[in-house]
Amino acid sequence: MMSASYIMIRPATKNDWPFIIEIYNEGIANRLSTAETKVVTVEDKLDWLKEHEEERFPILIAEENGIVAGWICLSAYRKGRQALQNTAEISYYIRKHYWKKAIATQLMEVMMSKAKELGFKNLMAILIDANNASTALLKKFGFEQWGLMPDIIEIDDKTYGHSYYGKKI
Repeated sequence: MMSASYIMIRPATKNDWPFIIEIYNEGIANRLSTAETKVVTVEDKLDWLKEHEEERFPILIAEENGIVAGWICLSAYRKGRQALQNTAEISYYIRKHYWKKAIATQLMEVMMSKAKELGFKNLMAILIDANNASTALLKKFGFEQWGLMPDIIEIDDKTYGHSYYGKKI
């Protein structure tokens, strides 16, 4: 008899940093989840990780049966520009093994509520235009395409656009 899996969503801790980076590196490898093309380390992303220790820009972890299956975060949009302080960028990454298990949906539900609690009025997601799974998730949550920078991303001799999706919350 199989035991039912249980997804727990919780704030990230420093102990999660290696898992966050491991999952991010899977996104780099799949070539459609990020415009980064080279594997990164915790040390490479240390400043970014420390910024997300602040309550205003959290990282939330989805854990299934003790395994970090994915994460979502809020980041400053155009950091340091006070007129944009009520806008955050939302980003999420799921381990490939956990795709199509509604983990991204659960993370998005929790983070959308958290973003509202934190006083954000707008959320932005910036993605490679060929990332159909992300586009579908964003549309499911009422995000609309607010912009497109066509053919500016070059990965492995392929060219993609950079899509900007937004939502007023």
